[in-house]
Amino acid sequence: MASLECVFTSDATGQLFNACAWDVVSGSVLAQYKGNTSGPRTLCMLGSDYLVSAQPEKPVLQVWSLQRKDHKHMVCPGKVTALAASPDGSHCVAGIQEKIYVWQVCSGDLLAVLSRHFQPVTCLRFSDDGARFVSASRDGQVLAWDLADAAGAGSAEPLHAWTQHGHDVTDLHVGQGGDLARVYSVSLDQTLRAYALDTGEVLATAVLDAALAAVVVDPDEGSAFAGASSGKIFQVSLHNNQNPECVLRAEATFIGHQARVSCLSISFDGLLLVSGSDDTTARIWDIPSKQCIHILHHKGALTNAFIALTPAALTQATKAAPPSLPLTTFKRSMQAARDANGTAVNVGRASTELWPSSLAKGGGGYRLAEECARALSSGATPEESEMEVADGAGEKEALKEVAALKQVNRQLYNYAWSCVLGLQEPPMKPRS
Repeated sequence: MASLECVFTSDATGQLFNACAWDVVSGSVLAQYKGNTSGPRTLCMLGSDYLVSAQPEKPVLQVWSLQRKDHKHMVCPGKVTALAASPDGSHCVAGIQEKIYVWQVCSGDLLAVLSRHFQPVTCLRFSDDGARFVSASRDGQVLAWDLADAAGAGSAEPLHAWTQHGHDVTDLHVGQGGDLARVYSVSLDQTLRAYALDTGEVLATAVLDAALAAVVVDPDEGSAFAGASSGKIFQVSLHNNQNPECVLRAEATFIGHQARVSCLSISFDGLLLVSGSDDTTARIWDIPSKQCIHILHHKGALTNAFIALTPAALTQATKAAPPSLPLTTFKRSMQAARDANGTAVNVGRASTELWPSSLAKGGGGYRLAEECARALSSGATPEESEMEVADGAGEKEALKEVAALKQVNRQLYNYAWSCVLGLQEPPMKPRS
């Protein structure tokens, strides 16, 4: 009989499987899910019925039904760099470049597109009540969002913006407590930071001796665990913090990985730690003794590893049942309009039969009628519609120019960072 908890993992090659479920106690394989590969920070549970991930090289989401192991694809507006689902499976958020897309799972509606980061999103995490989520990016920012505000308005300002990190933020952890939870982040700047989700206060900082790629905190939030690029796993005591200005101490207490530790997760009782590494192994550690009790071998670098409650479909005691959570293909654009109460209303295309006979199909004004109908259905004024028609021929050129500007912006951003960190001298120095 399977344990109450299991480990889901994925690697960069996908030779044996895309994702695999392991028994956390025995280390045995419970199930395998085939098809392509999963990108870093994109494998997650969707309720208790589905497993979802994003392909790293294509704008595609992959969804497996845990009951029947059905495999389906959903096309996204772009390549997904981070993915998370609310604890109840009702909403899904994805990072696509520097934007965050928010979907309602049951209807597939795209509720919001949030654009406040300046570099690609690296990680997304929900609070335990699903009311808020946190995003991290290569721009060094950590942003906290209210799900209701974002879904209701289609666009929203973040509740808090933490900009203390000096390099890419690589991972996040949100503790227990709903709105009163604490948020933890790690970065390539070798620091681990803690924040208050309700007030936005910076609570603590830990400076380590290596770039950090993963973080997790035990259930009582007494210790934080940080995975480093050196392969070490540091344990940081959070009880010694007296004020935000003090620097917490950390010791490399879990030694065994030979390459960067990219994933960390902890069991619900706080006794087992799961780590995934670029050395092609995932390890299960006993936290009190700090001993490795199982090594889970893969064919490539680990991209995801997390502990979850074992789904009923993976236990031998229950039979397969239809999913309790309805799942609809995610829409790629926001086509719904909202009334005053915030209810989604589908606005159909206006009919040309409402126009006078002089504008009927076949007449000289038919094109004008079509453009006016399209303007009404999109909410644009006739002047805006006329400008849109005039500019339609140059749309492709405009898109190419925007893409070129984004590329230049990324290059300028990376160059600025390298100058700030002293890794590269500016091309011209001021005269003395």
